[in-house]
Amino acid sequence: MRYEIVIEKGKTSYSTYAPDLLGCVAVGETIEEVRELIQESILLLFFTAN
Repeated sequence: MRYEIVIEKGKTSYSTYAPDLLGCVAVGETIEEVRELIQESILLLFFTAN
């Protein structure tokens, strides 16, 4: 399954979230870091939902 993510640039970091998945958020110093972290957040949501 694929989910849309939104990446926003702040003054000192990047943030990302998945609009369709409540609570899936991540913050990091680079775009690559937030992409990895949001993937982990999405996986964690599905593994703990059962």
